Amino acid sequence: MNQPHRLLIVSYRLPFTMQQTANGLVMRQNSGGLVSAVLSMAERMGQPDSDQRAKIHWVGHADPALRQLDASAFENESFVAHPVFMDEAVHKGFYEGFSNDTLWPLFHY
Repeated sequence: MNQPHRLLIVSYRLPFTMQQTANGLVMRQNSGGLVSAVLSMAERMGQPDSDQRAKIHWVGHADPALRQLDASAFENESFVAHPVFMDEAVHKGFYEGFSNDTLWPLFHY
């Protein structure tokens, strides 16, 4: 029996934002082009003779306030998120400092 292919993505951000509410965790998928393209590609990677599709495993930064949640909370019908929690100082220094102030202008001049 053929198994669906598995896709693992490592990026700075997860494909959705997560917010803890009184009713539990709410996951909202980002509307960016990368997420849409990945979902489209993942659909094509499934078994050709079935509708079965492997979930996409995505590693990325998440809000440290969500650190206490069970790992199963970071999964929906399309994705299994593997959040990376970092200190705010590291986040600001890397993302807002080095990435946005140095790398972005260098490669988008």
